[in-house]
Amino acid sequence: MKRLVLAEKPSVARDLSKILGADQKHKNYYEGKDHVVTWALGHLLTLKMPEDFFFFKLSALKGMAVA
Repeated sequence: MKRLVLAEKPSVARDLSKILGADQKHKNYYEGKDHVVTWALGHLLTLKMPEDFFFFKLSALKGMAVA
C-alpha cells in the first residue's frame, strides 16, 4: 500500500519526493514504490491561539446541564 503525502506547494512536493524516492514525475504528482506526493496551492491549516480554543470549549459547555 502506498502512502499519500500532501505538500503545501509544488516546490515542497518536489523536495519531499526526492527524499522519499518518488522519482516518477506526473502532471500533478510524483510517484515512487511506497509514496505518492502531491500538492495543494496555499496554506492547508491555520493556527489558532490557545485562548481561542479555550473559549470554544467554554462556549460549548455553557449550554450543558450539570448533574
